[in-house]
Amino acid sequence: MMQQFETIQKFGKDGFAATLKGFEAAAQGTQAILVETTDYAKTSLEHTTATFEKLVGVKGLDAAIAIQTESVKSGAMTEFR
Repeated sequence: MMQQFETIQKFGKDGFAATLKGFEAAAQGTQAILVETTDYAKTSLEHTTATFEKLVGVKGLDAAIAIQTESVKSGAMTEFR
């Protein structure tokens, strides 16, 4: 009877250890995703700000369209593809 209890206890400890390792891996994955998301948001904000600053000084519709077209072609969105 005591041997069965020890076997069950060992099984529980092993299961708990495996669960902890799984949570650690999930936490590391989540952290990597957060870092990538933050970097993307920062790059996107910088790109959008630069485009906006160019558009503020524009004097004509053609120039605004050219700036917007340039922004879309070289934008932050294309950097991550």
